[in-house]
Amino acid sequence: MADADTIACLGVVPVFVNVGAAVLPAIIAALASVFALLLRPRELLRVCRAKPHVPLLVVVGAVGLYFGVMWLMAPAVPTGRKAHEGPAPDRLGPGVVGHRDWVRHL
Repeated sequence: MADADTIACLGVVPVFVNVGAAVLPAIIAALASVFALLLRPRELLRVCRAKPHVPLLVVVGAVGLYFGVMWLMAPAVPTGRKAHEGPAPDRLGPGVVGHRDWVRHL
């Protein structure tokens, strides 16, 4: 029998599927219009002159997206322990009895 956490997790799936199905045509339309503007440089210049803030927002968004993805994909911050030192004393592994300083972990 399924527990409450499993049922709650499965209840969220239709929401994401429906939102994705609703947003996908808008994303495809925006990408198609950008691609069409790239193929017509004269029209691209007209749009840039009419709305000069749009190219700036696109560049800022692209740079922000780049740095956001790089930040998410960056390796974890090193802990300062060397590989040859072995695991930390409070992380000896499952089933291994070791000293744990509970005051430090509170």
